[in-house]
Amino acid sequence: MEKRVPGKQKGYALLVVILSMFMVTTLGAAMFTRVYTDLRSREGQEERLRLSYAAQAGIEESLFRIHEAIAEGRAYPASATSDPSALGLEDASINSTISRTGDIYTINCTAQDLTGGKSFRIIAEVIFREDAASRVTDFEVLSYERSFNGN
Repeated sequence: MEKRVPGKQKGYALLVVILSMFMVTTLGAAMFTRVYTDLRSREGQEERLRLSYAAQAGIEESLFRIHEAIAEGRAYPASATSDPSALGLEDASINSTISRTGDIYTINCTAQDLTGGKSFRIIAEVIFREDAASRVTDFEVLSYERSFNGN
């Protein structure tokens, strides 16, 4: 039987194990970082889409109120506030301002996340067409600008 002398052992196995552990740890950290970054990006896209739908709902609400005012022969509303809870948005606000220049109505709607400070804004210019009896026959969107403010 052969005896091993402690001074003659090379220690290559320990070195291989340490390098392997380092590589596995580095790959694990890289994968975690990639997944975390992807998750944050998707959450941001989801928030943007959610606010976009809310702002669009505000535009639709404003169009309805303008149409209703024309049909009833009264002045158009200067502003409109939509209920975000009806859209499942408990932490948001949806506000629109409405102005008129000639036959063109300009609706400026902002949906804002009250917790994160992000907002989505839509500015639409619309013209309503009426018949001889002052009834709305149709409307046309002349311009439509969308913008997102957030991280």
